Amino acid sequence: MVSTAKPRVMSPPATPLQSGLRNLVWRYALLLLGAGLVAAPCIWRDWMQQQKLALATQAAEVQQQLERDPFMGLVAAVDAVGQNRARLPHLLPAVQANLLTAVQTAKERYRLTLNHPISTLRFSPDQQTLAIGLQSGNAVLWSRQGSQQVLPGNGAAIGAMEFSPDGQILLANPAAATGQIQRWPLTKELSW
Repeated sequence: MVSTAKPRVMSPPATPLQSGLRNLVWRYALLLLGAGLVAAPCIWRDWMQQQKLALATQAAEVQQQLERDPFMGLVAAVDAVGQNRARLPHLLPAVQANLLTAVQTAKERYRLTLNHPISTLRFSPDQQTLAIGLQSGNAVLWSRQGSQQVLPGNGAAIGAMEFSPDGQILLANPAAATGQIQRWPLTKELSW
């Protein structure tokens, strides 16, 4: 029987320089691995501190927004939770608790009560004033600060309203085709 095994080739023994280099490379690799294992918790801790600081800053901004404009503050809070859900899942319960507190403490600031049926609504270009067209033909301007001003109309129900691009004129189209368009120039006192 003939053997088909390949003869084993022996490599020449390593020189002392090669052995020393190989040992040095292994020691250096182990040193780097050890340093990485030691440094990894420090890097992770620093990253977490940065994330917590960013979240705290974002929470403070949301809190200020809640005080200025509760609706936009809640929008910002929900957005902050969405942004941080994947990044910081272990901090999410605290964020959700703060959001719940914000929702529970939000209060209605202003309430508009009218004695006539509303036929149309339109926001001013700067979104600070709401024009309300009534079936009585009058229009009511209501500011975000809760002020209101009645603009006397011609008695024909208002079908549609529009502000001029600069917000200085309010036009109202009658609901019936027989009425005439109403025009109110808005002074600084009326446009808030």
